[in-house]
Amino acid sequence: MSSSYNEKSATPVGSFTEQAMRLSGDVVESFAGEIEFEDAIQRASSASFHSAVGRKSVDRKFVPGEWNDVELGKASLASFLESVTVYDLMPSNSKILVFENVLPLSFAHRGLVENQCHSAPLWNTSQKELVGMLTCTDLMEVMRWAHVSGENVEKVMDFHSPASWRLLVADRMRSLNGDDDEGDKDKEVVPGYRAATSAAKHLVGKGIVPKERQELVVAAPDDSLLTACRLLWEKRIHRLPVTNPLSGTCMAVVTHLRILNYLVAHYKEERQLFDHGIKELGVGTFVDNGGSVVTITLDSPLIDAFNILGEKGISCVPVVDDKGVLLDLYCRSYITCFSEKRSLTDTLNLTVGEALMDIQNEYEEFAEALHVCKTSDTLQEIFVQFAGKRVHRMICINEQKKVEGVVSLSDLLSYFLK
Repeated sequence: MSSSYNEKSATPVGSFTEQAMRLSGDVVESFAGEIEFEDAIQRASSASFHSAVGRKSVDRKFVPGEWNDVELGKASLASFLESVTVYDLMPSNSKILVFENVLPLSFAHRGLVENQCHSAPLWNTSQKELVGMLTCTDLMEVMRWAHVSGENVEKVMDFHSPASWRLLVADRMRSLNGDDDEGDKDKEVVPGYRAATSAAKHLVGKGIVPKERQELVVAAPDDSLLTACRLLWEKRIHRLPVTNPLSGTCMAVVTHLRILNYLVAHYKEERQLFDHGIKELGVGTFVDNGGSVVTITLDSPLIDAFNILGEKGISCVPVVDDKGVLLDLYCRSYITCFSEKRSLTDTLNLTVGEALMDIQNEYEEFAEALHVCKTSDTLQEIFVQFAGKRVHRMICINEQKKVEGVVSLSDLLSYFLK
């Protein structure tokens, strides 16, 4: 379902798309009633607003003459972030796409495509609370494991919801750990069983403990931006829901780009820190700094790109020619730009070049443009480019246009929190 908020009100207005309404129309009831945000602030206890993350601007006491320009710059920015609340960052009028957690994944994927969103909060109607976030990564992983295990991707996506898929993977992880082997043969007829088993083996191999429900990380409206930044950094997430402390509904979603745009507009501090080069400061991943930048070619199978994005936990992979010259990039978010003329199975059998051509032909306005920078560019220059071009990452190249590194928005903001 989708809803929008006016004047930062906690009351959603609008209606569901027809497909989502048929499957989860009762979600409307969970948003019934009008609660003004200002009243909520006054009535809610302050303890309910604060996350477990502390609000210290700096961890070291300031002593004149002991701090260098970099430390002073970080402390200054941290102090600014501490003085601003998440509420200050929230738009006056915006639309929030929300899915019920039992909505079939195929419907959820279509909803993201039609609304050109990369994520959506998940709502549990029976519990009347937010229970998670559905992201492009989640959908990519389901498609990836279904394809790898030889299952029909469409059938798996039609059968499973975010809730049922998570339960199935957790069940398979317990079985692999020897905690529950009963009834496994009966379960093999369930669509997605082999895909979930493949996913479970991967997760167990990484030492991840099975969880039926992942912890939902949220922010409150009066949390500081410093708290929000730390949550994004420490939890390694890219989207942070802001919830109404009384109703539990989602009021907004904080992203790295939204924070950066606010900083560029309101943070006017001039310090030596911003005159340093990004490589010198260690902002980003660089080939000759011990980092590893994975690339693919236009002829690479699309599923290889999915595997790289999933295995490396990265948001994009540069596309190069046979000489290593940068041509394009394939982003995780492109899962919302699949051609409507192809089935999911056929799409996953394409090459990267063919997939990018589909995006160019049908979703040109939504494709992320390729933006490059140099390792010698200053932090100030990168700040301005990210905010002005509204991009999520930039590829560092040398004079031969070969990839030397990648700088993402999360790299940029997390640098000030280290």
